[in-house]
Amino acid sequence: MVVSYSYKWLQTYFDEELPAPEKLAELLTMRVLEVDEVKQSGDDKVLEINILPDRAHYCLSHRGVAGEISAITKLPRKIPWHYTGPLQAGVEQPVVNLLDEECGRYIARRIEGLTVGASPKWLTERLAALGQKSINNIVDATNFVMFDMGQPLHAFDADKLKGGITVREAKAGERITTLDGKDVVLDQSVLLIADDAGPLAIAGIKGGTRAQVDERTKNIILEAAYFKPSSTRKTSMAFGTRTDASKRFENGITPEYAPIAMEEVTALILAISPSAKAD
Repeated sequence: MVVSYSYKWLQTYFDEELPAPEKLAELLTMRVLEVDEVKQSGDDKVLEINILPDRAHYCLSHRGVAGEISAITKLPRKIPWHYTGPLQAGVEQPVVNLLDEECGRYIARRIEGLTVGASPKWLTERLAALGQKSINNIVDATNFVMFDMGQPLHAFDADKLKGGITVREAKAGERITTLDGKDVVLDQSVLLIADDAGPLAIAGIKGGTRAQVDERTKNIILEAAYFKPSSTRKTSMAFGTRTDASKRFENGITPEYAPIAMEEVTALILAISPSAKAD
């Protein structure tokens, strides 16, 4: 699959200046990853890289490609964003019931008192370089971390949930309206994220509208998980839906990234919504 990578984004992984985009494309193509094209995107250059299945589990991210660049150029790679806090005690943590072995790991965190609005310019520019439309600062934060390190994330409006979160198989005939407006009828082959009132998201593929984050949202529950590749691929094919999240789960990302991504997205949300607090 051909995936877009921002040159300026890759540069954030290095203190020393990278080779020019065209030269970097040549180095990658000759050594490890075939670059189909280098395109201009505003004041950035975008490398369109053909990611083969044997490298997709780590190279569907800027962090993974930066690691390959480091190996080729011998330039030390740094991690440009890390958790800095501060967290605040007293935030109630969500209850999660994991009832299906197709989900190998599920981490949830509640963040309270945030303000949903426009993202800062740097964040919208990073996403725009990849052809991604800015939605709001919270959704953009989850997308940024996914494109940065390869771990899909999702945010639910905590006040729209009924009870705790359960990861389970769907019941025959259950329905969900996905974020792209599709009304989907489910069966028992589908892995769900649900609450006491029913489906919230199709695991690893698409969220639903019932707990969608919008401008009125004040409290969220963040999700970072590992869903088995075969389960995600089967459901994705059945519904004819491939998303940026499903591509990454289908290719077997490491479950070790879930807690790291949770810390990074928490840090980003606290930075761009100073009123927010998390435990």
